[in-house]
Amino acid sequence: MTFISGDFFPLFVGVALVLLTMITYRVSAAAQPLRLKLAQKSEELLANPGLPDGMKEHVRFLANTAFNMRLKLIAAIFLIPVTAVIFVLHNRFIKESLDGLRVNDPSLQKEFDEACRLHRSVTLANHALLMPFVEFEMIVFMTAAILVRAIINGVVSDNDGRDILSVIEDRASLLNLQRVVANTR
Repeated sequence: MTFISGDFFPLFVGVALVLLTMITYRVSAAAQPLRLKLAQKSEELLANPGLPDGMKEHVRFLANTAFNMRLKLIAAIFLIPVTAVIFVLHNRFIKESLDGLRVNDPSLQKEFDEACRLHRSVTLANHALLMPFVEFEMIVFMTAAILVRAIINGVVSDNDGRDILSVIEDRASLLNLQRVVANTR
């Protein structure tokens, strides 16, 4: 009796599922301190009277979606190209959204940015395959949108370029962090 590689396919799938489950459990356990830190940071930010209402709403979003981002990430796959087109045609919508996430107090802004980074890390731990794909898509589409806008307008204004480039740099640094973490395992 001869075995064909297809005969072992169910075994390979079973082993892969067991390994994936074990890895998911370990990553989830490792991310627990980040989840607790995000909850604490969210409570602190929401209790701060200096935080604008728009930013408080975003902090609530971060706290409420720390464990449940799958559908939002899947929607993002389709919405990122739309957002890039909106940026090219009417960037004031993007600029207004980004301006709503800024505060004049540098220490408060630092705390808010830390909460956003914690949320991204927790989301990455929960969705290790989907999150990097969405981040990569954002880098590609927003970079293309910046270039198209620069070609249309002849130049990217300082404010638009800094705002969008800061988002892209955050995403790129997250991808670099993901590579470093993957190489240390």
